[in-house]
Amino acid sequence: MFKTNITGVNLTLLNLKIKMPIVDINSILIIHRRLKNDYEKLKSTNNVLVQENLKLETTVRRQQDWKVNEKMRFEGQFNVILSDYFSPTQIKMILNPKKRV
Repeated sequence: MFKTNITGVNLTLLNLKIKMPIVDINSILIIHRRLKNDYEKLKSTNNVLVQENLKLETTVRRQQDWKVNEKMRFEGQFNVILSDYFSPTQIKMILNPKKRV
């Protein structure tokens, strides 16, 4: 008889009885079909979410580009309007009061 000692507990491997439930093949096939259908649904949902994510990333990139372009356009117009009254350094100080020029 083969015995093993794990943390002070003696286990006799030959005396272990393993009870396996008898499973009907039809129930296995039904479970397999359900799992396969669930997998396909999740895969489809994932593809839809990936496409939506790509659209949102594109929208965010466009908005960031627009924001940068709008700031440059505003500063350009501001420089043109104020250039008759202020020097370029003074205009920079007006546009960015917290920055050192």
